[in-house]
Amino acid sequence: MENKPFELNKFQKTILKELANSPLKDNFYWTGGTALAFFYLKHRLSYDIDLFSNKQFEYTVVKKLVDKIAKATKINKIEEKKIHDRWEFLISNDQNIRIDFVFYDHKQINPRKQWQGVWVDSLEDMAANKTLALIDRHDPKDAFDIYYILTKHNYTDKKLLNLVKKKFHSDFPVSLFWSQCLLGSQHFRNLTPLLIGKNKDKIINQINEFFEKESAESVKEQI
Repeated sequence: MENKPFELNKFQKTILKELANSPLKDNFYWTGGTALAFFYLKHRLSYDIDLFSNKQFEYTVVKKLVDKIAKATKINKIEEKKIHDRWEFLISNDQNIRIDFVFYDHKQINPRKQWQGVWVDSLEDMAANKTLALIDRHDPKDAFDIYYILTKHNYTDKKLLNLVKKKFHSDFPVSLFWSQCLLGSQHFRNLTPLLIGKNKDKIINQINEFFEKESAESVKEQI
């Protein structure tokens, strides 16, 4: 399943460069699907930029950064909305990219690393976040990403659930983990535009077979 790996586009690079050059560079760290794909998995396309902070922040502070990004990328269309502890900004030129600024006050499992002036979340923390997302919501991207975390980094279902317990103090059964993987895999066709490689059907079929096999083996272990 070797394909050309995912790389950041010019728009994404500009966003991160503006963050690295801003007073907010030490207040936010990069995490989420795009960071996971770029740094650790190289497995699919991803566009949104998720910037988390363990400190409360004001709208005006992040809006200044978004305005600088808009100026640097020569765009003037910005849509924004607040959802709980999250500010979402949708900026558009030839494509749409959502930038999320999120207050996220949860335990850090492993230290973050710095890349070109931007703090980046650890694989363990991203894996914990992704596993909780797999359980909490119904987005096929979560199951797709979980497959690559399991296979490219030799994680196990139990290790992922232990990371969730360590970070969020939440305990979930292995059976729920695999049922959510299988549920997400039913909608992998919706991810086709994000898949890397010519034989996208083969990729989807291999992941589906993996989930079915591992789920069946997990059931046997519990009998």
